Amino acid sequence: MWCSLLAQCNEQDLVQLIESMLSTAASEIQVHVVMPVRTGTAQLPVREPVANEQFFIGDALVSTAEVSVNGVLGWAMRLGSHTDATMAAAIADAILCDASSPLRNPILEFLADADQVIASNENEDWAKLQSTIVEFEELD
Repeated sequence: MWCSLLAQCNEQDLVQLIESMLSTAASEIQVHVVMPVRTGTAQLPVREPVANEQFFIGDALVSTAEVSVNGVLGWAMRLGSHTDATMAAAIADAILCDASSPLRNPILEFLADADQVIASNENEDWAKLQSTIVEFEELD
């Protein structure tokens, strides 16, 4: 679940959170870049709602990164070419994978807030689409 939230959350807020954590706990955190941020494309799968069949709608620009934080691997993929946010997401993933890390709670709190913002935005989008729904009546 957190990988999805790390991929969708506000990039500036995420970068700011991770930078502040790294500067505050610099002596406790050892970050090693396993795979630097790479930008490429990935196919976007979509499920057609009537026949419930999956197909690829097209390619999207994505960035990926892999890091090791205190020996725990973290990985991230985000849409676009936002290298700082992708690296921050990979670091956050590694921290979250370490159950004993004292840095987990601030990230989990950040992701809980991000989840609410994302859900609110989706509800707003759905409310805008409601007026375009066409309902058909069956004729005898």
